[in-house]
Amino acid sequence: MRQRPHILEVSLNDDVVGTITNVHDRNIFVFDEAYRANANRPILSLGFLDTTGGLISDVRPTQRELHPYFSNLLPEGKLREYVSEAADINPEREFHLLWALGKDLPGAVRVQVIGISEQEEHGDPETLRAEHSPLKFSLAGVQLKFSALAGATAGMTIPVNGLGGDWILKLPSATHDAVAENEFVMLGLAEALGIETPQRKLLDISEIQGLPDGPSQLKGNALAVRRYDRAAGGRRIHQEDLNQVFVQYPRDKYKKRNFSNLTAVVADQAGVAAGLDVVRRLTLNTIIGNGDMHLKNWSFVYPDGRTRKLAPAYDYVATIPYLPNDKLALNFGESKNFFPVDRERSNRFAAKARLAEEEVWNEIAETAAKTWDEWKRSPASDIIPAEIYGRINAQIEKSMTEFVLDPAPAAKPDRPPATEQV
Repeated sequence: MRQRPHILEVSLNDDVVGTITNVHDRNIFVFDEAYRANANRPILSLGFLDTTGGLISDVRPTQRELHPYFSNLLPEGKLREYVSEAADINPEREFHLLWALGKDLPGAVRVQVIGISEQEEHGDPETLRAEHSPLKFSLAGVQLKFSALAGATAGMTIPVNGLGGDWILKLPSATHDAVAENEFVMLGLAEALGIETPQRKLLDISEIQGLPDGPSQLKGNALAVRRYDRAAGGRRIHQEDLNQVFVQYPRDKYKKRNFSNLTAVVADQAGVAAGLDVVRRLTLNTIIGNGDMHLKNWSFVYPDGRTRKLAPAYDYVATIPYLPNDKLALNFGESKNFFPVDRERSNRFAAKARLAEEEVWNEIAETAAKTWDEWKRSPASDIIPAEIYGRINAQIEKSMTEFVLDPAPAAKPDRPPATEQV
């Protein structure tokens, strides 16, 4: 008889972090005593640290949903519905969804059952759909995607049990044309600007082995992106997105914060150079018209478990071709409009990001000029269908007149430093 667990053990690679206990849909997360006592413990999330770097060990219980950190590990929208149906789990009961997907979560987090036997947990493997589904992994997000392995040939294979893939396969959209091609080109443009990006390639859907029946009926190209949270030999590298850092639920990824808050945290935790890297990335996404750079599309990685580093770029898609009236996901200099971008807007942003105004403006100006130059060299017109390419090109050409890269205006009184904290 298959049983559903009531206690999940949370680890970072081999380090036990704590447990999540589920009692009548009430979820209680408690840190492990040895983890709490370890001065060199690996970081689960900056959201669990106070302003002095100490561990916030008193975690409030939650009902049905998990604590925001764990909730953000789970897929959203249609992808959640898809994996929940495959695992025969109510998508609103996040404890059981985490249980089903916990062996291959983003970063170094592992979740396993304690308190019941393997047989009691899994029951009859011939009747349990989740055990035979290629969905026993969690790649947080909305787009239909799978964990996959690169083969000896050009194609990709989805492991039969869904575990162990070192690539992410993002399937063609059923509603928007050429999203894979769009992202492939935009990541290439980011790389040309010196932004760190993961290895990637385009694959026809026919080159992917092991897809379930529904997704296998899709047509067009998929985008394969190498996972930056997996290293040689299967070693896991921890990561967390900025929505987790701010201790917000996925539904709030467009709310409560702005790009200045995000940049200030990155600069504070990973250094000023990383903060200016955010400015470079933000400038590029403003120029191409990407309205979906919400808090979950920015992450830290922890190469040694503790040192913070801005993660490689991901989910760079020009959304303007599909949503002509789209705007930025978060406020940039007190506005979500893509344009205009001028020195005054830059200074408003810099003041709240706690970065030097001149450094921010120089980064914006240099990135804009280089983006326009690199776009002219880009193979985009050979990769993206003509209609989509035309809309993106029009957006980029418009930016050339809407970025006001004139000399600085007369100096204004200094603004007081921002007081936002994580």
